[in-house]
Amino acid sequence: MNTHRDIKICTKSSSGLRDILFAHVSPNGRRVTFGFTDKAFVVPNVFFDSEHVHLEKIHGAQSVRNPHFTLHDGTHFHLKSTNGTVLLEGLVWSSPAPGEECSPWLRFVSNPVSHLKQFKGIPHGRQVDMMILQGASDDHSIAIDVDFVSEAPSAGSAKPYHRYIAAGQITIRLAARAVPAQEATLGYKILG
Repeated sequence: MNTHRDIKICTKSSSGLRDILFAHVSPNGRRVTFGFTDKAFVVPNVFFDSEHVHLEKIHGAQSVRNPHFTLHDGTHFHLKSTNGTVLLEGLVWSSPAPGEECSPWLRFVSNPVSHLKQFKGIPHGRQVDMMILQGASDDHSIAIDVDFVSEAPSAGSAKPYHRYIAAGQITIRLAARAVPAQEATLGYKILG
């Protein structure tokens, strides 16, 4: 299985390499964390299927700065802000339904590429798989889907902008693509 522990997603455009998202698996494999790399990123709302959760109204402006999702033991998650405030939490359905390729979970969309911070490199001593999207213009945003899948494809058969993470008994797929420019958003789905 071709899976990774730490992944960083960037895009290469005419303005250089821009940082978008990180994924990290804890050493014991029981926690997987996903988030935008921009420390100033603010998420006033989260989309749950077709509904909005107004985080800023509930938790205040400081609490919605640079939040990240963490999956615990493949069963439940939290969305936590940089200051430690738990913004959301819930259960997840981490097994695809019979006959389905995946069980959808998180949806990230970045701000336009021109507004993303420049990539500054990997800290010394860290081993990180870099996924670099080619061909996105400064006028695009980057959409990243985080889904539960039955298994990762065999080595060499994965699509170029897909990465797989093994965490305990589950496999998570990250899939990235360029989309029309828009304001950054976070969303999640729970099936079951």
